[in-house]
Amino acid sequence: MAVFLIRCSLGACISGWIGRNRGVEGRGLSATVVMLAVLSLACGPAKAQVAEQSEGSASEAAPLELVAREYSDFEHQFTGDELGAGIPVNLTGLPDGATFDATTKVLKWCPPEGAESRELLLVAAGQKAGAVPMQRVHLAVQKAYQPAIHLVPQALPLKTKKQTPQNLQEAVRSILEFPISGKPMLKRFEALDKHVRKAQSTFGDDARFEVARALRIIQVGALTVSDNRVVLDSLNRAIEKSGSAYLAAHSLKLWMLIRTNDIPRATEAISPFAEALIVKGAVSHEELMFRLHELGMLIGFMQEKARGAQVTALAKSRDDLLQAFAQEEECIQTIQDGMNRIRVSIREEKLALNERRESKAKEGEQKQQETVEKQEQLTKDLSAADTSLQEIEKKWREEAAPVDAELAPLQDKMKQLSEQYRDLQGDMEVANANIQLNGVDSNGMLVNPSSSTFLQTLQSRCVAIQEKIDKKEVEIRQLEKEMAPLVARRKTVDQKWNKSRVAAGNEMKKLRRNLGRTSRQVSNQAGKVVAPARFDPVLADFVPIDFDFQRSYLLESFTAGGT
Repeated sequence: MAVFLIRCSLGACISGWIGRNRGVEGRGLSATVVMLAVLSLACGPAKAQVAEQSEGSASEAAPLELVAREYSDFEHQFTGDELGAGIPVNLTGLPDGATFDATTKVLKWCPPEGAESRELLLVAAGQKAGAVPMQRVHLAVQKAYQPAIHLVPQALPLKTKKQTPQNLQEAVRSILEFPISGKPMLKRFEALDKHVRKAQSTFGDDARFEVARALRIIQVGALTVSDNRVVLDSLNRAIEKSGSAYLAAHSLKLWMLIRTNDIPRATEAISPFAEALIVKGAVSHEELMFRLHELGMLIGFMQEKARGAQVTALAKSRDDLLQAFAQEEECIQTIQDGMNRIRVSIREEKLALNERRESKAKEGEQKQQETVEKQEQLTKDLSAADTSLQEIEKKWREEAAPVDAELAPLQDKMKQLSEQYRDLQGDMEVANANIQLNGVDSNGMLVNPSSSTFLQTLQSRCVAIQEKIDKKEVEIRQLEKEMAPLVARRKTVDQKWNKSRVAAGNEMKKLRRNLGRTSRQVSNQAGKVVAPARFDPVLADFVPIDFDFQRSYLLESFTAGGT
């Protein structure tokens, strides 16, 4: 401050001196110019100090407040004022599932149940850790509506003197526990209907008898189209008989219509359900919120299943419902929480379904690749086995060839001797036949060979042939002795290689069978395409009817102020 005053005084003196010498041409400067220069000199450091203080206070400025809600898609685009003039930025400290697009400067997040508030830092791109952030962001999370685990049941008035909380409760309990076969069959609910009519004749009409009947049929399972129609008839009668709006019956009816994929009728059922909610009757605030959230979930599920013109009709019914509660922000928020909850559940299921499909596709690709690799390996193994067999055959022939070369002429000679031997035996048979033919006269008496020159000639011929036969037999035996060592050597060679040849041949047969089977698998897998993920949700997977809750709610309506 002292420096600033000294500089200002100096400036004033210089200004006065310039004013006194103003008339001297060419020797002085404009007093205004000099004054401005002096003031600039005096104020310059002060401005720098203010800038430093501003920079230091930027990090201490109040954080930007953002608010997201559980199950709701949150989106915020940072503006130029928050980012600075065209400075590339990053957002650090993001929670799981949140994304920040550095190009569009958009933050997106759908907080799951139980998500907590976070402190985020908006920093310049490439800024070092620990540097002062451009902007602190406080991302708060609002809790969505959580359905009550237990409800005080809605009150329904007693209509006759016979009706007491105790006997009505026991009658409803007997309906809820009535034994029914779990297998679809004709008239399997006939006994239950008789039991319900008996309770109605004894205690009078009560909407809860019809609801109990519907719950018992639903709980049995394996329902046919006609069974579903029976359940809806019971619920419609419960709504008609309740006098005041009976929210449990409306809820179950809408659930059944969606369960049977009757979206048009389910859309029509939204309006009477909404009217019953608006009337409220003897319903507690807690149950009203519970039913609004339940209705929001059912509408959200219907939005997933609606197609074509159903989408437009459903959107109108949804908007009419929200308009009916336009003055009650809590009710609207509860309905939206229900729709958002089911939307997030379905989205997660779709993601899981796509992941399973991608996993299945990858498994199929991996399996196909393994099969192709197996085919290639089998082809290589078969080629190697064929080469091995050829090598074995080659070695076997090389070792057998010398023996065969020595044995071949002897075999040829044995063949000639055998043929000669057979010819001599044939000649002997012909000679013996002639002797027998000419050795008997016309009277059948044997002819004396000494009296027949022809018979003597024949006998002499037989003797000569027999001598030749004996000679050939001797030659054959001698040749067999000569061939025996060679035959033994040939047999040894065959025995040596035969086992290897058979084993190699069997291995090739096995490889050919495996290769054929693997080739068919490759062909089948190549033509098999993984079907695209098809999401056809079942209502029970997302908006399950808790039968224990429904049963307790129904029974407690007789003891907890519900009569």
